Amino acid sequence: SANSAGKRLNDIHAVPWDYPLISLEDAYARAGEVDVVFLCLPHGHSIGAARTFAAAGIRVIDLSADFRLASAAAYQRWYGLEHTAPELLPEFVYGLCEVNRAKLRDARLIAVPGCYPTTVNLGLYPLAKAGWLGDRVIVDSKSGISGAGRTAKLPYQFVEANENLTPYNIGYRHRHIAEMELVLNGVSGNGACHFTFSPHLL
Repeated sequence: SANSAGKRLNDIHAVPWDYPLISLEDAYARAGEVDVVFLCLPHGHSIGAARTFAAAGIRVIDLSADFRLASAAAYQRWYGLEHTAPELLPEFVYGLCEVNRAKLRDARLIAVPGCYPTTVNLGLYPLAKAGWLGDRVIVDSKSGISGAGRTAKLPYQFVEANENLTPYNIGYRHRHIAEMELVLNGVSGNGACHFTFSPHLL
């Protein structure tokens, strides 16, 4: 844990498991004790950790966005950060099992898809594969407020969010569009699909 090292898991989450939380540096030192690592770091922070664990021969399952996209240029465009391990991008398998089941069976490095792309890609993949998607696709998605994370911000408090529907990053601004394009344009029989995406918090 980057912020809770030294605490116990059930100190910060309402779970019955009393596991110790260690720092990333301690995790590096104990890398030889594990077979697989789940990285739950913010985007931009998983790159170094993934490189370290991959070099040690450990299977890495990364929940950040750092290895979801196919190129460093796409990552720079959508996340505004330089990708400092572009050599690992081709080695990561996009973890949508309905699309990449065969590759995932033996994958050592897995990039877990984002929440919105998972729902959109699962719904539209059969249409894209059949060539039924046009070149303009409009997606309207809703997410529970937990999708905004645990940070205590006024718009995410119950009294603000209850019985409310808040659109954000409307149009072609949400980072998850990149994953929709990656998957659906990879199978679409009609060429490149362009997405208008309207995510909402409820």
